[in-house]
Amino acid sequence: MTIRRSHRRRVAKEPFLEIAPEVPVGFWVERFGADPQDFSGLRFYQRTPRLVWAADANVVVPECLDLEAIGMGFLRLGMPFPKPTTNATLAFGHLATKNVLNLDDEHAPRFLRRERFAWPDDEVDTKGFMIVRHQGVELGCGLWIEGHLSSMIPKSWQLKV
Repeated sequence: MTIRRSHRRRVAKEPFLEIAPEVPVGFWVERFGADPQDFSGLRFYQRTPRLVWAADANVVVPECLDLEAIGMGFLRLGMPFPKPTTNATLAFGHLATKNVLNLDDEHAPRFLRRERFAWPDDEVDTKGFMIVRHQGVELGCGLWIEGHLSSMIPKSWQLKV
């Protein structure tokens, strides 16, 4: 039996740099009506312009380590609208007081199967990402545009039934 080893050289990643909380927290405050104090125990980091990470404020990032991740992915940038990650939606979605959709028993399974379906605009203030709940429990992030809701949960989390 021969074990093959990769001939690719490992390239060091960009370091995680701490950023001010105004952008990530400001998004949650403006979009979802969260209280900024609810995020005071967090520090925010970026390695690339597209993803903001959140970690406990007590975490110290050692400069000598090439880390894969720190805390959780919190907010995706570089799209028409900033998008909360699914993990952030599940962890902090209960803080939302606006742009929340409460799905009924018929639509919750459709959302979890990543189906796109019509949703009335009388519950929506503006197009964009929504916190989606069912019976008071966060299911994930949805995108509401032009009378339709699309599930943004990861494909690997999709309900297969």
